[in-house]
Amino acid sequence: MDVDEGYNPLTPAEDERKLYEWQAVPAMGAGDAMAKMIQSLRDEGFHYASTNAPPIGHAEMPMRDRGGVHLYRLRKDKNYVELEERRVAQRVLEYQKLILELRIYQDEKAVELAEYRKAHPDMGWK
Repeated sequence: MDVDEGYNPLTPAEDERKLYEWQAVPAMGAGDAMAKMIQSLRDEGFHYASTNAPPIGHAEMPMRDRGGVHLYRLRKDKNYVELEERRVAQRVLEYQKLILELRIYQDEKAVELAEYRKAHPDMGWK
């Protein structure tokens, strides 16, 4: 079964699997600037996903005045999830190794201290 079958998030919040890279283009009055931004994203391989505007102001208010954005998404590499899981697993192993090294060091120091106490009983150790 394909990973994408039936999976069509329209916003980054809906992208629970984190399969897409997201870019937002602010809705502006300057059509040329917005068109250039959109064309630049399309040239990079992004595709239109949705247009969102916060529910503030009057419904007749222009979207640019309400902070609206056009959302574009780019599908990450199909192996992205697997690579990310491997990266995280590698980091976990590195931290576990570090923890073990610190525990060994701590044990070595505890042994040294015990031997020092045994060699110097006259110092009043309790």
